[in-house]
Parts: sequence; C-alpha cells; structure tokens
Amino acid sequence: MRTSNPADRVALGLLAACSLVFVQVARDGERTVVDQAVGREVFLLGLWGVAMAAVLALVISPPTVWRFTLGPLERRTFWLVFAAWAAICIVFNATANVDDGLVAEDVLGALFGWMLLEELLFRGALFDLTDRIFPARTSFDPAIALTTVLFALAHLQYDDFDVGAAAFTVLYVLPTGVLFGWARRRSGSIWPSVALHGVANAVTSLVYVLL
Repeated sequence: MRTSNPADRVALGLLAACSLVFVQVARDGERTVVDQAVGREVFLLGLWGVAMAAVLALVISPPTVWRFTLGPLERRTFWLVFAAWAAICIVFNATANVDDGLVAEDVLGALFGWMLLEELLFRGALFDLTDRIFPARTSFDPAIALTTVLFALAHLQYDDFDVGAAAFTVLYVLPTGVLFGWARRRSGSIWPSVALHGVANAVTSLVYVLL
C-alpha cells in the first residue's frame, strides 16, 4: 500500500465532491445521445467521464486491482453471493412499481456506461485513495463506508431529490454499496464488484423488458 501525504487528503476531498457531478454528467450524456439527434457533444462528454474515471483509477489504484482474480475470496463463496444477489435483484425489481418503459439508453447506459463509471470511480480511485489515508480496521472499513455513502448519493438524481423517494433509494442502494465494497475488499480486485454491479443492472433491464 502506498503511503499517505497531505496532498492525498486534499485530493480525496476534491474527488469525493466532484464524483457526484462526474456521474451525473456521464449519465446525462448517455441519455441525451439517444433522446436527441443533437446530443453528440453531451454524449462525448459522458464518454469522457468514463475515460477520466479509468485514468484516475489507473493513477491511484495499485496494479493488482486490475487483475481478473478473486484473491482471498473463495470462488465458491463468490458464486454463492453472486447467485443470491441475482435472486434478490429479481425479486426486488419484479415487485417494484414500473412506471416507465425501457428505452435504449437505459440498457446501454446501465450495462456499459454507468456501471463502469461508478465502479472505476467508487470502488477504484476513491476506494484506494481512502484506503491510503484511512487504513481499514478490524471493526470498521473507511473505504467501504465512504464509497457506499457517495454511491448512494449519486443515485438520488433518479428521484429528482424528492425526500420520500430519496429515502427509499438510499435504503436500497446503501446495502448494495456495502456488498460491492465487500467484494472489492475481499478480492483485492475491481472485477468482482463490476460483476455484481453488472448483474444488478442486467436483471433490472430484463425485468423491465418482461413486464
């Protein structure tokens, strides 16, 4: 693990503050390109967001993060968690109210854009920068805690920041962020959390299609 310095704390504050805007810009870019023929510039800005998140993760995170490995996380344990998580996502999305029809940007964005941006940013750059400044303890993991809170805040835009709807979103997303952070911590790699995030988004899209 790299040693921390005062600049890391400044960088963490700036990155945490900018991450919510970062995610918002990328999502809006992916939606705009499908909704409007003139949305190419905004779409490219969204792609720029994903690229910048990847660069941040490359600069901040150790090389081991990019290995396709489960690390100390046993393969059987991971696949049991993966299957259970998929089942939970199916039940949750199948019982949720579906008001809007699925459109192309939802599928493409959920499966390829937002997921990569969020994982590279939250479980990549922010996770490792936090870990460098505040190492995990036996009873508390600052990296999981911070990235989970920011991950939940990044999803409030779906409810237009309505208090009631936002509370439901936070209650759903907080445990999700903890699960993704746990997979990141246990494996030492970003890919298990990418897989869990991917199955959640894929199930959501599939349920919308079926309903």
